[in-house]
Amino acid sequence: MFSGLRKIETKKQMAATQISLYQQALEAVEALSVEDQRELIETLNHRFNLRQRQQLITEVKEVQTEYELGQVKFGSVSDFLEELDN
Repeated sequence: MFSGLRKIETKKQMAATQISLYQQALEAVEALSVEDQRELIETLNHRFNLRQRQQLITEVKEVQTEYELGQVKFGSVSDFLEELDN
């Protein structure tokens, strides 16, 4: 019983820490000049796009591997829904 409560408290503390770090980041950004904020946004957008691209490449490679191993099934939406019910 107490270990469950500890886990809940730990999760709450982690959430509070994340909110605190997020708030600190926002405050740090707000302290920047408008031009620096613009550059930061451009940099973050670029890094985000790179991360998304890398994630997509990874997912495509996984699907290609599954396809090569014969683990991919083809069918209609009805087939898919029927498979979920089974």
